[in-house]
Amino acid sequence: MNLPNLPLVFAIALVIFFTNENAAAQWTAYNDCADIDPGLTAENITSYGLGRGYQGDGGAGELLDFETGAPTDVEIEFVETFSTGNTVNWAGDFSSVDEASDAAITFSEKVDLTGNMSYNDAPGWHVDLIITGLNPERSYTFEGTANRGGGASYADRVTNWSILEADSAVYASTLGAHKVSDVSVEFSTGENTVGYVARWTGIQPGQDGKVIIRTTHGVGEEAGGMPGAHAYKGYAGGAFIVREEPSTRGFVWRAFNDSVITDVGLVSENATNFGLGRGFDGTSEGGELLEIDSGNTTGVTVEFVENFSAGNTINTARDFSEFNPETDAAMIFGDHVEASGNLSYNDAPGWYLDLIISNLDPEKTYSFAGTVNRAGGASYADRVTNWSLRDAKASVYASSTGAHKVNDTSVEFSTGENGAGYVARWTDIQPSDDGKIT
Repeated sequence: MNLPNLPLVFAIALVIFFTNENAAAQWTAYNDCADIDPGLTAENITSYGLGRGYQGDGGAGELLDFETGAPTDVEIEFVETFSTGNTVNWAGDFSSVDEASDAAITFSEKVDLTGNMSYNDAPGWHVDLIITGLNPERSYTFEGTANRGGGASYADRVTNWSILEADSAVYASTLGAHKVSDVSVEFSTGENTVGYVARWTGIQPGQDGKVIIRTTHGVGEEAGGMPGAHAYKGYAGGAFIVREEPSTRGFVWRAFNDSVITDVGLVSENATNFGLGRGFDGTSEGGELLEIDSGNTTGVTVEFVENFSAGNTINTARDFSEFNPETDAAMIFGDHVEASGNLSYNDAPGWYLDLIISNLDPEKTYSFAGTVNRAGGASYADRVTNWSLRDAKASVYASSTGAHKVNDTSVEFSTGENGAGYVARWTDIQPSDDGKIT
């Protein structure tokens, strides 16, 4: 076993989802709006777009499943609403984003972010990305970005991204982007080397199966937009992703555990309180998980087992922290458990804590998510947790964008200061034949 060799803070909150083995599969579709060098473009990526000088797959068409190349039955169309002067230009300006940025990680080198669709020569223009053929019974994620890469003198060229005609959506744009509202975000696309991404998850289309992503210039400070944004210069797009999310009907139950409860009023009645450590006053070191919505027993049991190194054993601490809105941690855990409290660490390398999950059905698939935040500020940022999934036949890595992926079954992020709300997460987990994962 490869053991973590850093001083760590460990998990206080976990959630397990039980999914039907027949839950419909999801897909991901990538589109490069300015595919400047098609020879470098990965197979199954479309290049729909528009603009003066445009070269690509056209202004409308069907998205493709990136993994298989199969049609998704979802179609898109770009429609420009013109103001005055020049129409949108299709440009091949070279640009790049920081390697550790949201844009770099999200687009994962599958899409070359060089190139853009530009703007008109007066306020009032916008470009609509009309997405149709969505299933009203499913939910979706949209992610979009652009970067002219023009340096500091282009920083006032701001794009406003908004989502229209969806029944509901969860704002999930990059931390640091300027949130106008739950359905609108702005950031500089004239100089976006920091790699901000406009993102909404849990998008539920109406019965017509349509949503619209509208890009335009900044809406102005009085309307809640970014201060100092140019009156009309802002880039209409560069690349986008549409993801079909797992069917919510595939989730049979969800179980939440809060290992350290400091305020019972902030924790759902059916969340369990298993944990360990010096000063632990929860239920026990293990037991049966409960369905969060009904309180019914799940038949699945968990047990915390500490492998000790030296010095002090793990401590149960009640340090205050809270979930920052719009982070993965807040969206996954915020309605059911609190952020305060943690299980700490030993006083020398070599320790680890196993969460042993038993009595899983080998014929079913599961999802796991875990997080913690000591909230100690910058001086605690080097307190990093390594999370690894063991004893599973198969799984899909799905941890928060920005977390440090070690490999498909291992992830690390600071839990001494996790204001970013990172979550360790795996989906489609197939347990071993003995019904156990660790």
